[in-house]
Amino acid sequence: MCIYCRCAPETELCSLAYDHAQMRDLANEIEARVAERRFGQAYALMAKLLNLFDAHVAEEERGLFGQLTDAGEAGEEVGRLEAEHRVLRRDLSMAVLEGLRDVRPLLSRLCLHADIEDTDLFPFAHQVLCDERWAGLAGHPHPRT
Repeated sequence: MCIYCRCAPETELCSLAYDHAQMRDLANEIEARVAERRFGQAYALMAKLLNLFDAHVAEEERGLFGQLTDAGEAGEEVGRLEAEHRVLRRDLSMAVLEGLRDVRPLLSRLCLHADIEDTDLFPFAHQVLCDERWAGLAGHPHPRT
């Protein structure tokens, strides 16, 4: 159960928050491998992070962000977060091409982005989306049930 909205573990919000936790763990592992100069492992972890990020963003934008937008809620915030997704995707890809130089600030930005969604957007969505919108996300009941 989430500490923010008390939703059940199988809901869309908790699935997205779980992805964020996995991304944070990968970011920490990447930083550690880079610090140890184990670049082969760091690249493999970065590939895993990029795959998770891409799948997560597709689900989040198509599902939660789409429902919020259709409900007329948080349009400006959703637009800002989608723009951040594009910049983060570009920068993560560039970090690989540039040999993972200076990757720590980028991974910190990724984690901050996830924190904002977890602590601000997800609890807001939990409060404002109606049952039909939650059902439209993934066939789950509203997280308050």
